Amino acid sequence: DGEAGGGGRWSMALALDKSNLGWMRAGAYKLLSSQIFEIGMAAVIVCNSIVIGLEQTCRMNGCGDDMGLFITASEYFFMCVYIVELGLRFLALGFCRSLEDNWIRFDIVVVVAGSVTTLLELLG
Repeated sequence: DGEAGGGGRWSMALALDKSNLGWMRAGAYKLLSSQIFEIGMAAVIVCNSIVIGLEQTCRMNGCGDDMGLFITASEYFFMCVYIVELGLRFLALGFCRSLEDNWIRFDIVVVVAGSVTTLLELLG
């Protein structure tokens, strides 16, 4: 059965998961600490701001179907990027330790609000 020696195959699988988590946690921390990642996220935020401006212009002046599709697809893309970034932060720091950072708390509020808004738009 494989249970001899303290836990068998399930405890070995759990040990492997912990080992992989340590490796993934270190990789996530290294990525988040890199200047390239910081620059990339700054570029994403600037592009997202531009798309928000385009969206507001379209709401005031109207826009074609192509622009509307571009804006919608962009919003989904940016939301996915922000969710992945938040997930990386949770992985790198751990959930509880992440909550100690006010910027991460702010990110959580923004991501949750954006996710709820997107979900309501899709449902309604």
